Amino acid sequence: MPGRCFALVASTCAAFDWTMLSRLVGRVLAHRHAVLRSPLGPSKGEDTFLSSVGATGSLVAMSAYAPQKMLQRVSLAKKRDIEHWNEGLHLEKNSGRTIADLRQRAIADRWTLANSFRRNADRMMALEPPLYRDAISRYYYAMYHAMRSVVYFAEGGDDYQAHSNLPGHAPADLADAEQWQNVLKDARERRNAVDYDAYPKSGSAYSKVAYDLQTTSTRFLSVTRAYLRARGCGHI
Repeated sequence: MPGRCFALVASTCAAFDWTMLSRLVGRVLAHRHAVLRSPLGPSKGEDTFLSSVGATGSLVAMSAYAPQKMLQRVSLAKKRDIEHWNEGLHLEKNSGRTIADLRQRAIADRWTLANSFRRNADRMMALEPPLYRDAISRYYYAMYHAMRSVVYFAEGGDDYQAHSNLPGHAPADLADAEQWQNVLKDARERRNAVDYDAYPKSGSAYSKVAYDLQTTSTRFLSVTRAYLRARGCGHI
């Protein structure tokens, strides 16, 4: 009797179309991949079915809905938190970019803005007579935005953009960070003087400061660009 049962099982296995089963499993996995990648996600029925299909196509125990730590985080989230999460999803969905990539592009664009201010200042210096006061203001803003780009990169956000706070948050791993903090503070004082003080009236009185800032701002933009590139900031 056992021998007959064994023969029956063997003949059944031999007759089974394993190739067809393999193709079916392949289709299930392809569908599973497409559904999980869809912005809409799986339907309730699909979610139940896909949860029972493992990465190799075999049936496995149904996984939990989501990690409990994540559910706990959502359960305690404030309305503002959820709005921020939704904004992040909206930005990624409508831009086709990740938040990390968008952030790096914003950093690179700010550095480019800084460089454009430096170039504008150079043009002012090349005029006859040179516009020293205007150039000093532009050189300061070139350095300000360059510093703001590296602080944003290092801190993970634009939290210290205030002119008085920014220098103190220069990244510790920025070359000669303490020196550049002082340089930026001094450049701001020079910029305030040319923008707000009526005297001295002679533009030539500001020539030395202007030429000094021309050299300094060029060096600083080179340092900040090298910093961002070395640490993997894209788009720069």
